[in-house]
Amino acid sequence: MNGITKTIMLVLGIALLFGAVSAAPAAPAAPAAKHLMLFEKNPADWTVVADGAWGKMMYKADMFVFNGHGLIKDTDYALINYIDPWGANPQYILLGEGSTNRGGNVNIAGTLPPLQTGTNAGAKVWLVLKSDIDGTKMTAWNPTEYLFEANLI
Repeated sequence: MNGITKTIMLVLGIALLFGAVSAAPAAPAAPAAKHLMLFEKNPADWTVVADGAWGKMMYKADMFVFNGHGLIKDTDYALINYIDPWGANPQYILLGEGSTNRGGNVNIAGTLPPLQTGTNAGAKVWLVLKSDIDGTKMTAWNPTEYLFEANLI
């Protein structure tokens, strides 16, 4: 074979190789992340407080990340899966804990256990003051300092 023939064969071989690689089946796509918005609500009528504190939980499979904004600065919070009815035992599942910074922002990430629905058609996720829970139940009720889900999961 002369030099031109070798070059043509090399180019064709590379083209076939890349064609074969690009034609290979793609790996299955990872499930898309889902989002849950949490808001400060008026406990008199449960409407969202305009310009109030808020947060966004992104989750998929067994992982989540929550970012909250406009909260009380330098305060410990807990992200919980609240289980209705009031007084249920346990009353919540702890998803994670975090402290706000000077700007009133918190970041909580962790493993997402199976969520409990209680008497609801879906699961409730709340951000509450850590001082208002004891490991199995709510020990205080300060709803103006909490964030509540926009929708059930």
